[in-house]
Amino acid sequence: MFEHPRLARAADCLVGNQFAVRAGESVLLTADSTVDRTLIDAVVQAVMRRGGKPLVALAPRLPYQGGLSDPYG
Repeated sequence: MFEHPRLARAADCLVGNQFAVRAGESVLLTADSTVDRTLIDAVVQAVMRRGGKPLVALAPRLPYQGGLSDPYG
């Protein structure tokens, strides 16, 4: 699979520096169906490069997300 070098570097930074994934750890990635699959794949590859075990959970986009879902807002 083709992966842009800048995207790979950003995913490595996210997985390594922000989430501190270590070898052998399981990582659950959740996303809705509107997320670009290239981004999901980049994060999965970054987790695998660090020795982690990725699991992706895709769900349909929920209606009324964010401020629209807040009845007190």
